[in-house]
Amino acid sequence: MAASTNSECSFKVLKHVNIYAGRASEDFDWCSVVQQLCTLGCCSRCVLRFLGVPLSIILQPTEIIDEIVKHIIRKDDALQEEDAVVDGSDDVVTSAGICVACLGLLQDELNNMLLQQIIEKVQVEGFQYESFHCMFTLVPSIILREHALCNEVKKLSEEIRAEFDLKQFHNHVVSTKDVWKRLSGPLLEKQLQAPFKPFGAFSIEIALQYLEKETALTTIIAELKQKKPRTSWRTKNKRRQKEAFMQSIKDQTKEEATKEEATEEEALHANAEPPEESVGVHELRSFLKAMPDERFSELFDIKASRPSTGCTISSIKCVHDSLYVAGRYNKYSRSLCQTPWIIDGQKKMDTSVEEIITQPLSLAIPSDDTKFSSSGREDVDVRMLGAGRPFVIELVNPRKIHMCQEDMVKIQKEINVSSEDLRVTDLQVVTKLEIKVLKEGEESKTKCYLARCWSPLALTDDALQALGGTKNLVIEQKTPIRVLHRRTLSTRKRVVLEMQAVKIDEHHFSLELETNAGTYVKEFVHGDFGRTCPSLRTLLEADVDILELDVLSVNVDWPKSLTS
Repeated sequence: MAASTNSECSFKVLKHVNIYAGRASEDFDWCSVVQQLCTLGCCSRCVLRFLGVPLSIILQPTEIIDEIVKHIIRKDDALQEEDAVVDGSDDVVTSAGICVACLGLLQDELNNMLLQQIIEKVQVEGFQYESFHCMFTLVPSIILREHALCNEVKKLSEEIRAEFDLKQFHNHVVSTKDVWKRLSGPLLEKQLQAPFKPFGAFSIEIALQYLEKETALTTIIAELKQKKPRTSWRTKNKRRQKEAFMQSIKDQTKEEATKEEATEEEALHANAEPPEESVGVHELRSFLKAMPDERFSELFDIKASRPSTGCTISSIKCVHDSLYVAGRYNKYSRSLCQTPWIIDGQKKMDTSVEEIITQPLSLAIPSDDTKFSSSGREDVDVRMLGAGRPFVIELVNPRKIHMCQEDMVKIQKEINVSSEDLRVTDLQVVTKLEIKVLKEGEESKTKCYLARCWSPLALTDDALQALGGTKNLVIEQKTPIRVLHRRTLSTRKRVVLEMQAVKIDEHHFSLELETNAGTYVKEFVHGDFGRTCPSLRTLLEADVDILELDVLSVNVDWPKSLTS
């Protein structure tokens, strides 16, 4: 029964390769091609790949694949008589050793070892995931060897040479990477107990290596580099140094030993010698296509380059898409900054809004990093009252993703108990798409403020009441002096939608106002030496200063309210 199935598969293979070949006649000598590939050291899967066989057949169990290749070598005898044997065909197919084409990636013994390493790494990392996918780049040696095999097969005859023209070869051949993913996916699914999805949120990044030195490859890459514009590694190094510096600043604020060690490692990496240059798969493949066969043969002989070892894994990195947690916070202190306040590498305040919120969250949801952002920010001496300011925290590469609302309520309580200066409400998990709503509303949102003001001039009730009739007042604000060291100098138009002043005594009054996003309220009150015009000072024709400021509301309906 098995032999009958193999004969049927062999017939389908031969029929398919004739269709794939296009110009090949019905009696095209595929048998010679298969024998040559087997003699050179290809595994059965790579033989079928080179014939342009459909993926559905290539993914059959190894025993079936081997039998299919044997039947093709037996040619017509195998299609007519199940037990026909051509001398030596079995020995050619079942020859032991690492495949010269895939370097063992598509062979059961080596692949099972690689899969076991992947499974153990994922289990040790302790990630939660609903699906997964694998990412890896083929080692250049595989591209080199595929090209060499194609060149060797072309030497058999002119007819075969036409069929293995490199311009059409890679359009019909399933890549080693695609076969590996489809072959290994079901095996990993069983062990990791999750579906293998091409665009899943959880990715397993596998770095492959081939340790046997290949002089030809080094020479080819050097020639390739000479023929293209040089990309300076220093540009990339500057980026690494900047990232390392920013990470070191953040690590100082968190005062975590593990983070400090990571920073040192990044700094060492940033100051390291330039790495050995490498090339992309498509880039190398294109260069080899353009290289004359004679030149390539001078550099590399596939017959003398049987691999003694296969591909190995140099590193495995597990990466999950970020988890986003949103909410609103109220700040009741006039000595609490929103984010860590660092000047010249020195932390100026004990804690911040960001740290108070992220620390309990990081303990509940371990991750590689946290990124805090909010709908605007208040100064350190400004309170945030009312319904609070919307914020979102991105947990980068989180180990835990299954968080129900009860979990969020528990974390919210821990945050609120940890500080009397801060209160968090509506803490919830949100999607990346929902965050766009917050960002899109940045320019259109409005804010309401309450300012306590003072004037050396005794202000009349009539003067203050006249402010209440002011609607949609357009003002021009140059970048305030107090933030000029970190903001671009420019003049911005803002709108004071409405305001209402209430007299407290002869020299003090409260001012409630609503403005659009980005208005500097302090500067609107005192004028900032004429840099904001008009200002409350010009409207009242008196010196005015601001003593205290509170944000009453940030008028953005986000995130959704969870208050009953």
